[in-house]
Amino acid sequence: MANKSAEAAAKAASPEDIKKQLVLTGADIVLLGESGELLVGGKNYNTAIISQIKEIQAPHFRAISSVAFHRVLDETKVNSRIVRKMVDQEYNRIDWNDPEINRDPDYLQKFVRQLGKQVAQAQQESGEPGSTKL
Repeated sequence: MANKSAEAAAKAASPEDIKKQLVLTGADIVLLGESGELLVGGKNYNTAIISQIKEIQAPHFRAISSVAFHRVLDETKVNSRIVRKMVDQEYNRIDWNDPEINRDPDYLQKFVRQLGKQVAQAQQESGEPGSTKL
């Protein structure tokens, strides 16, 4: 019953309203189509599609949007300009089709941890304070 009310709420919301949400349901993401993939990433997009197939029993699905990620960057003491710049540089540097990357199930976790260290070092070297001190 709760699933039907969530589906009805998603249908009532406009795509513009959904794009502003911080947490999205599978129905929200499917309603957005390809722009939903950009908002929550490829794996979450695929999981959202699977979660909407009635014949497949999937756990209750929610995804955090990139809007939430950027809001956290803007509201914490990290320098969001440095983080965005370094994430873009590293993401574009990597050949995501490289077989070595796809063989390592922990690659993304290692990538994020290494990037976090690089961001911390760059922020320290820049001497620039973060956006907001918590």
